[in-house]
Amino acid sequence: MLTKMSKGLQITIPARLRNELDINENTLLEIELDKQENWIIIKPVKTRSLKELFAECDAIKNKTNKSVEEMREEYERENMLH
Repeated sequence: MLTKMSKGLQITIPARLRNELDINENTLLEIELDKQENWIIIKPVKTRSLKELFAECDAIKNKTNKSVEEMREEYERENMLH
């Protein structure tokens, strides 16, 4: 399937693909570069509710015995966010 970049350097994801992946104007998209294959990879990101996120944090906390702050600091160190 081909698409063309616009003058504004934007691309349109064809409707068939948007519909198949349930992508709309509010969907977050993760964009990666595969230098080896010379590909741009676009993935829809599933958003979760706060309830789901808190439940996930609680499950991790119960497994690690770390506070939320400790987990945040570890995450920042691993991802060099500070």
